[in-house]
Amino acid sequence: MITAPRTPTFATPWLSGRKYIGPMSADELRRAIEGPARHGGWDLEPGLVDLLLQDVGADAGSPPEPGALPLLSHSLLETWHRRRGRTLTVSGYLASGGVRGAIAETADVVFHDQLDAAQQAIARSIFLRLTYLGEDDGSAATRRRATFDELIRRPEEAPAVREVLTALADARLIITDEGVVEVAHEALIREWPTLRGWLQDDRQGLLLHRHLTLAAEAWERRGRDASELYRGGRLAHALGWAAAHPGELSDPEQVFLNESRALAEREETEREAGRLRELESARELAETQRRAASQLRRRAFYLLRAFVLATVMAGVAIVQGDQMRRAAVAAQGERRVATARELAAAALVSLPEDPERGILLALQAVSTTRAVDGSVLPEAAEALHRALIASPIRMTLTGHTTGVMSAAFRPDGERLATVDAEGTAIIWDAASGEVLRRWPGTGERGNLVTAQRITFSDDGTLLAASNGRQVDLYDGAGEARLRTLARHLAPVTAVAFRRDGARIASGAEDGTVVIWETDTGEALVQVTAHLDGVEGLTFSPDGEWLITSSDDATMKIWNAATGDLLQEYAEFTGVVDSVVFSPDGSRFAYTTVDGLHLLQLEIRSVEGRTRVASQELLAIAQGASAIFSPDGTRLATAGGSAANVWDASTGRQILSLVGHTDWVMGLAFSPDGQRLASTSLDRAVRLWDLGPGDEVVTVVAQGAGYGTRVAYSPDGSKFATDGGDGSVTLWDATTGLGRTLRGQAQEVLSLAFSADGSRLATGSLDASVRVWDLVSGRPILTVAGHEFGTRDVTFSPDGSRLASGGFDGAARVWDVTNGDLLLEIFGHDGLVVGVAFSPDGTRLATSSTDGTAKVWDADSGEHLLTLAGHTSAIPDLTYSPDGSLLATGSKDTSAKVWDAVTGDVRLTLSGHGAEIQSVAFSPDGRLLATGSGDNTARIWDVATGEVLTTLPGNSGGVYGVAFSPRNGGGRIVVASNDGVVRVFLLHLEDLVALAETRVTRSLSQAECRRYLHLDQCPSPEQ
Repeated sequence: MITAPRTPTFATPWLSGRKYIGPMSADELRRAIEGPARHGGWDLEPGLVDLLLQDVGADAGSPPEPGALPLLSHSLLETWHRRRGRTLTVSGYLASGGVRGAIAETADVVFHDQLDAAQQAIARSIFLRLTYLGEDDGSAATRRRATFDELIRRPEEAPAVREVLTALADARLIITDEGVVEVAHEALIREWPTLRGWLQDDRQGLLLHRHLTLAAEAWERRGRDASELYRGGRLAHALGWAAAHPGELSDPEQVFLNESRALAEREETEREAGRLRELESARELAETQRRAASQLRRRAFYLLRAFVLATVMAGVAIVQGDQMRRAAVAAQGERRVATARELAAAALVSLPEDPERGILLALQAVSTTRAVDGSVLPEAAEALHRALIASPIRMTLTGHTTGVMSAAFRPDGERLATVDAEGTAIIWDAASGEVLRRWPGTGERGNLVTAQRITFSDDGTLLAASNGRQVDLYDGAGEARLRTLARHLAPVTAVAFRRDGARIASGAEDGTVVIWETDTGEALVQVTAHLDGVEGLTFSPDGEWLITSSDDATMKIWNAATGDLLQEYAEFTGVVDSVVFSPDGSRFAYTTVDGLHLLQLEIRSVEGRTRVASQELLAIAQGASAIFSPDGTRLATAGGSAANVWDASTGRQILSLVGHTDWVMGLAFSPDGQRLASTSLDRAVRLWDLGPGDEVVTVVAQGAGYGTRVAYSPDGSKFATDGGDGSVTLWDATTGLGRTLRGQAQEVLSLAFSADGSRLATGSLDASVRVWDLVSGRPILTVAGHEFGTRDVTFSPDGSRLASGGFDGAARVWDVTNGDLLLEIFGHDGLVVGVAFSPDGTRLATSSTDGTAKVWDADSGEHLLTLAGHTSAIPDLTYSPDGSLLATGSKDTSAKVWDAVTGDVRLTLSGHGAEIQSVAFSPDGRLLATGSGDNTARIWDVATGEVLTTLPGNSGGVYGVAFSPRNGGGRIVVASNDGVVRVFLLHLEDLVALAETRVTRSLSQAECRRYLHLDQCPSPEQ
């Protein structure tokens, strides 16, 4: 191993003075037991020592298990307490519980007999903090060290905590040394049932708490750097756990969490203010550009008129004519640029109100200049990217001739069924929108606007559609009408299957309800349920009860087998529109004139009588009808011409889906919960994407809030993201399907593919570096990377070496075959946060929080270059594909492109509004991408330093960017700090083609007049 000279900052000469004592052999343990016993005058019953050694795995010449000595010490003490005279006996040892049982019994005695309730609570907290849980259920729990300060949650608790620590130490359950405490032996964790129970009661909560402890310590250790605070999903989870476990946090942990929440609130306030400023700026820009365009149009008109006059003036020189022509051309060019900017600004302003109009205007902004000279303004490209993300509409289905009343996805998600006001049912291909089958209705309309319903059975084998006064039953493909259920004397307004599909219930406009057997079509139960039309009905999850709602302002619960009325609710002030159970049956939602109500509802029979217990969980003052998502986490409601999606736990609005031009009548979630179908009186069916918005693929990284690093595989078929929970996910770059690798104990901070794509390297906050085999999904190499955490990793081009940089200020190079340390470099005055091999593998570049980047000989560790010019930390750096350039991104908000040989600055790229966290060259080296805390990624022309386009992040800043090796670098993946990772298109022809598939209409005449300043919309060819 070659070691480069260390700086004094990181030199540790005291290490040479340490002596390490290995574990004792079986013979040494025997002498350690028998020698002191003889010296003290104690006898050992024959066989006792052999049994002791056997119980710690040291029999038959085998080495003892790690930590055997303290186990033996404790069990011998307990055996001594049960001695016979001056003899320690086998029976006394067995009575103590043996090597493992003794420590558990001691713990039980101390905990239950010597500590009061308050002290037991303190002891529980101590033991949980002294235990490290593995990341998955199969991982063994191990002991961890904690300082006295960590165990004392609040200063006023110090005396009580020290008293409990003394009791535990006296019983040899814990060890205290120079202000540090740890469990005396891991056998206590494995063998004490009480502690095992605590660990299993709230495993995920304890993992979250432990990470919070470490994060708070790291925050303090690094000078309370705001970048160390929690954000996004991790903050939300931590706040939720802390609220549910009052008093569990120590003062430092609570301060850390409070500061994280305060920062999140400030950032949200700033983002909201920024959005408002951006909206206002866009509006002002739109008005400015409108005025400028108007002025330029007038100017162009005058210039053109002057040109015409000039050409007919006989005495004007040819030179003057050429000047006039050039002026006219220039005026036309200025007019196009002004118009394009005006349209781009108008597109952004339209996004909150009508995202589809935003796409149409952005397309116009692109074509205004592109159609003439092939150029596209960066503002126009950015507006198109933002509009595509903002618009959730994926398809509009037209084919009904009257208002569409209801929709249902088949459980496999491949088919969508809809029915209109006249009973006409259509089966659509849910992917393409193709009409597969149409079943004409009777044409009979009910008086209720909600008449006509359609639904699939849970197994997808049956489809039921109301059709006037009857219910038509089809096979699941919609290809054959199996039977007609005709018993009602008024139009059918509600239909619902029992979960097993053996029964179907229908309700009508005259208040009657019928329960049918689906196999035979026989009416099993018929009741006059309400005094007015039935609006909603649903079976309970077990199928025993039927709940109905009506225009008569009542909701009723019926015995589904007998038709007996079990419960009536008549306190409503108006129509009860819809009733629905959550998928797991634990909650129940209904809608009335005052909005949606979500209940915890329990229906059960007690001694032959029905008991109904309910508790309202939340109310939302919107929604005429409601449905649950398949996983029960969201609710969708229809109200007016919009559909809205809500968080079913908090009532927070997630999405508002605007686009219909008349009342929304029906909603249906796709089986995977990623799409929503809406039907409307405007005769259209719309399909909406419920994800975070995408161009090509959008995924949410594991442990949302920490998917900040990203890397493309060399063949471009997949990309990898890190996770805040210690996982790494490999995503299919086309479908977005993910495969998760688990094994790191703490957050993954960096990742890199090998050149052949067969392996992935990860660096973690747990200080380790791992190499994964991507065929098996298992780690094939683990090395102890860096104290306090490994910040970056990269493979050498030939894949034989792996470089890492860490929080200990070192860069290290490892042999990938055996994990040997080949090179260790200390040369920065701060943390090493970036490492990069040159394309030929001869050089290694490092970047640091000291604001410099350095270049080293990758074999000898010789220092070759220092790149100084940034004024703050440099989180990332990368070589160009040909190795001639080196790019760095800094917290000073700039990026620099350096000559990789001389160290001269070629370009300084300024424009981001916050720190730059990542940099990446395109495969041909012509483009450089930067990701910033200002929540954007920028694409720069490396030759000129010009910004070509700006891509939006999701929230929390862009922390990872990577070009796809495919398509000539025409795709780039952008990872936001909230875990949302998007793939964007960079080739304009691909972007425009995609945008054209996302719109379902053209600009209206009114929109053309307002935005294009034309009395008539241009034809599609123009």
